Amino acid sequence: MTLKARSLYPVYFCSLMIPIDEAVVLPSLFDYVKSLGGNEASYGYVQAAFYISCFLGIPLVGFLVGRIRYGTVLSILLATGCLASALYTFAPILGGVPIVVLSRAMLGFAASASVAILSYVAEQVPREKQTQAYAINFALEQAGVPIAPALTVVFVHLPTVEATWIELDKYTYAGVTMVILNLALLLNLQLLDEPPLRRRDKGSIPGPKEVCRTLSSTGAYFSYVMSFQNNWNFHTIMWTIPILTSRYYPEVGVVGNSLLLASGGVTAMLVSFFTPQVFRGWSHRWVLLVTQSSTVLVLLPFALVYGCSALPEQTPMWVLVLLHNSYFIPLMSQMPSNNAIYAILVGERGRGIFFSLLEMSKTLARIISGYLIGEAYSNLGACSLWSLCLGIWAVQFVPFLANWRRLDVERQHRHSDQGKEANDEQDTTTTTESEEEGESESDNHEKGVGPTNSESERTTRTPPSETKCFADAV
Repeated sequence: MTLKARSLYPVYFCSLMIPIDEAVVLPSLFDYVKSLGGNEASYGYVQAAFYISCFLGIPLVGFLVGRIRYGTVLSILLATGCLASALYTFAPILGGVPIVVLSRAMLGFAASASVAILSYVAEQVPREKQTQAYAINFALEQAGVPIAPALTVVFVHLPTVEATWIELDKYTYAGVTMVILNLALLLNLQLLDEPPLRRRDKGSIPGPKEVCRTLSSTGAYFSYVMSFQNNWNFHTIMWTIPILTSRYYPEVGVVGNSLLLASGGVTAMLVSFFTPQVFRGWSHRWVLLVTQSSTVLVLLPFALVYGCSALPEQTPMWVLVLLHNSYFIPLMSQMPSNNAIYAILVGERGRGIFFSLLEMSKTLARIISGYLIGEAYSNLGACSLWSLCLGIWAVQFVPFLANWRRLDVERQHRHSDQGKEANDEQDTTTTTESEEEGESESDNHEKGVGPTNSESERTTRTPPSETKCFADAV
């Protein structure tokens, strides 16, 4: 299926906007909640509202994909993001903390656009170019990580503007900016070019039994475990950074945390751009095996230094920076192959449902890991958290290696292409033979050999009874 290159621009920009929407308010969110009369518990509700709403919104978006056009789905989600950002801006005059909770919940639903984006790439981009398309998409997602703290620094230095119905300050500038950007993306969706929605039969959407059967027969369920592990360990590292810097490197401060997180985003963006060139010609399953195995080279030192020993007080800051940035290399290198192999295994039917399940596994990992980080560093102990991270890393290889032969999608693709070529050659041979027979018959008719048209018509139309009588007479 051909696709105009410009159609990917609005999809990529949506991928860039999702992390910015999520992260642009994070450096100032706790202070904003406190300024509205909230406390630590209120801040927890605000953070939880985003991920719970995203988790619940993902299956709804997956249900809509394939039933209505992608442009309509993305327009609904961007409009929701606009309204959420507006509520965040006007929270001081609309109701305070409850409005912020509602705003973050709506923004979490808007973040479910990732399901539509992945489904669009899988359906519209040719298979041989999907890995590159996924790499660009993930690179832009990570580009939002350094952009968000940079915007926060700008907002802090902007002057406060008071009006009768709004006060623009370092908190509300973020909401206004996101409203403008989401509106610009809504207009940018006019560039989206997609074929008319195909009419779907009642049986074209797979039910729960068929979904389970597809995942089991193809081995695609391995991607749920692997994606859960990736998001679990990634967010554990990212959300632990502020705790570690406040405990062991208090001189870093908020600006230092922003720079540290931004450096990881830049690393992830660069890795995503260069991954297709580095692994060109590699099988997807071998890319996953190499990258996921090398992840432990970062997880293990992280667990030993900052989880299960007394070394952090004696460890220089550059070790934390090195480990944090190094983790992004295997993490981002595996993402294009992970999504490409999953899209091939599940096929075209019910793609929105399958990608919604994949995104739900990622969101579930974020919800649980975020809760356990607080428990680990307050009650359970950091060593238990990092031991669990290593255990989850090891468990991911069980379904992956159990389905190793099924994951050779390149070989299956070659066999299917060879079968198509054989069928095409057979059809061509049959057509050529029929044409040659037709030409020989016409030549015979021209030379007077064989029955004429009138004779053949009489022979064809002679009833069986007349034929029998003629034979008896002879």
